[in-house]
Amino acid sequence: MYKSIQKFVEKGTQEIEKSSKEFYEELNLDRLIVKTEEIVRELGRKLIEETLENLNERLRHSKDRKKNWYIEHKCLLYLVFSYGIVASFSRKFPRLNSIGDFSFSL
Repeated sequence: MYKSIQKFVEKGTQEIEKSSKEFYEELNLDRLIVKTEEIVRELGRKLIEETLENLNERLRHSKDRKKNWYIEHKCLLYLVFSYGIVASFSRKFPRLNSIGDFSFSL
């Protein structure tokens, strides 16, 4: 989550400043609103994506999970939120050691 916030501070604030300058030059409030919404939605999408990846990694390295489960395979998962598509979320498919059942960690 910190990477997303850091990237927003570096680039997102510059985009907002640019949009503000364009607003004062053109006096187009609709364009300012749309651009600001796009920037904030991208921040939200990145926060969700990074949070899910971090949670997935925590589950993957969990000692409790390793006692009874192993990762059989993984795939790329696309989640659709109101903020947009979270595209780079990697989905793990753990299998229970004793009986071979699948479980979905996220």
